[in-house]
Amino acid sequence: MVAAILLSMLALTGFFALFQNGGFRALDFIDPDDALRLVEVRDWMAGQSWFDVSQHRINPPFGGEMHWWRLLDVPIATSIAFFRLFLGPARAEHVALIVWPLLLYGLFLLMLRSALKHLGDQAFVLTGLFLPLSMVFLARQFSPLRIDHHGWQVVAATALLGLSLGKRTGLRGLLAGLAMAFYLSISLEALPYFLLFGGLYAFAYWRNAEGWPMLAAFLLGCTAGVMVSLPASRGWGALTAVHCDGLSAPYWSALAGGSVALILGAGVLGHAGAARRFGVLALAGVAALALFFLVAPECRTGPFGALDPLVRQYWYLNVLEGLPLWKQEPLTALYSVLPSLMGLAGALLALRRVEPRMRDRWRTMLILMVGAFAVSIGVLRAMYVAHAFAIPGCAVLILAVWRWARGIDNTALRILASAASVAVVPLVPLAVVSYVDELVTNDSEQESSLKVASCFQQENIAKLNRLAPATFLAPIDIGPSILTDTPHSVIATGHHRNQAAMAEVIGAYLAKGNKARELVTGSHADFLMICQGTQEMDIYIEAAPNGLAAQLARGQTPAWLVPVQPDGLKPYQVYRIVRR
Repeated sequence: MVAAILLSMLALTGFFALFQNGGFRALDFIDPDDALRLVEVRDWMAGQSWFDVSQHRINPPFGGEMHWWRLLDVPIATSIAFFRLFLGPARAEHVALIVWPLLLYGLFLLMLRSALKHLGDQAFVLTGLFLPLSMVFLARQFSPLRIDHHGWQVVAATALLGLSLGKRTGLRGLLAGLAMAFYLSISLEALPYFLLFGGLYAFAYWRNAEGWPMLAAFLLGCTAGVMVSLPASRGWGALTAVHCDGLSAPYWSALAGGSVALILGAGVLGHAGAARRFGVLALAGVAALALFFLVAPECRTGPFGALDPLVRQYWYLNVLEGLPLWKQEPLTALYSVLPSLMGLAGALLALRRVEPRMRDRWRTMLILMVGAFAVSIGVLRAMYVAHAFAIPGCAVLILAVWRWARGIDNTALRILASAASVAVVPLVPLAVVSYVDELVTNDSEQESSLKVASCFQQENIAKLNRLAPATFLAPIDIGPSILTDTPHSVIATGHHRNQAAMAEVIGAYLAKGNKARELVTGSHADFLMICQGTQEMDIYIEAAPNGLAAQLARGQTPAWLVPVQPDGLKPYQVYRIVRR
């Protein structure tokens, strides 16, 4: 099995070396969050406090508050420090950003192996260990330079999956609780999975009192893990801070209150009878909800309920990976659901064929698969976890088709059917769908969908280094690249805790005439930048055809902006802001 894991890691490396070599060789991140994560690691390694994860080059002199978890910076910084023993600082950093995601992929495979061992034989496990390579969106979370938290989320969810498939014991519940605390500390995107796994354990307890040890240990382990994680990563003040978008007082209060109510309720009502057990669960649920709304009633509208209207309309609602499936392009939606549907089909097939002692595990697997799929329908980026959970079902489907093909008596048909069995590997139907889409999409549509503005490429951003360190009013999405590749600062990046600065940038690009001048000259920026051809700039131009962004895109420069073109900063333009 170790050899299979290493071989799968090698195959992943080969795939990205072949198809994305230019991108990671040039340090071009596929996501702005990866770039900003590197900035955070650099700042910490340069002496910024462990408890301070804010970005001081965002919206200076105030700084930009971040909701990220410091612990995830440790392995990245450790990798960089290790390679510095053999390489120069820049090369060591570059190599670490390529190697670390691969090591995280290896950890994911270990968690996946733990889950697969509960469901099938060695051939099944081996098939499952290579299946992530055929799930492009899942594999991408472990590609070179992918150092943000999404890979860790997949690892945590897969660890919970493995712990849920074995015998339900107190020890497994404790480990699952600690894994969930880790997951919640990364991001509140884990909250639906807390409800999914917690609901699974609660239902098992309601059906049978034997489920009590795992449920109780899960909640107590999660509470203890969260109570340690918060002060250890953000200081004691984190226990009283209220943030609707991240682990803070309302969430740990609800968790702790629900756990205490569960224990007290069980002590008073006992476990005898389903009605009493339901009463214990109801008491815990009511206590958790009551504490949540008592501590932070403002959070009742959700993590993003209080977003500035400009930020919501022109940023949040255009971050497609955070929107539900029905808000996506049809092709994207199809890419998202195909692996999950194949996994569900395989799980249903397994339930019909496995021996009785394995059926309970496959029922659990099916419930978790359906739950993860439902979450991915509500939030597109949750498909990473949904695809990971689909792997066992896909493995069943592949092996069933392969064994059927190998059982055909006619030699020619057997060879043909065996070759055709690759059609149930998720990558194949995805490739077919992509090919058909290319055939039916006209050239102009393809050109538009594939257009990637070179503003985001490191070699172009690096030209800004010819300017003395300054603050830029720049497109929100390109902000992290500026921070990564130059000594400059920016007014805002796409991180919602700094929504006032984000609204300032958006408002400036949309405004016209004297209002635009008032907003730009009233900011703390030294320069203004536009970056034509990006989705963000297109949104501003379409929303305000006479606004500042549209005016500059047409080459109409107001007198209070002076073009600055060190060595031709195409395809972006930089303007010095004149205040007089």
